[in-house]
Amino acid sequence: MKRFILFSILCFAQVAGLTGQRVWVSGRVTDARTGEPVLFANVYLPESPSTGTMTDVEGVFEFGFDRSKGTRLEVSAIGYNAFSQKVPAGDSVRL
Repeated sequence: MKRFILFSILCFAQVAGLTGQRVWVSGRVTDARTGEPVLFANVYLPESPSTGTMTDVEGVFEFGFDRSKGTRLEVSAIGYNAFSQKVPAGDSVRL
């Protein structure tokens, strides 16, 4: 049976001078069925795969990026279907 990833993120956007809009993303990746954290899941921008991070042992992640590098987050982990979601503009967003 396929398992799905459920995750919530908080996006904090701020203007970063001449470099464009800087977005901070943080959240927790959990198994949608059990609610358990997904350890060491990859959270990144598919348009710029080197921009991202991994979840810790509690499923928590945080990283910042320049909005010009992409507006879509992707989460992937072994044994789970990949999850992709556009990051909407705003101070705080739950996905």
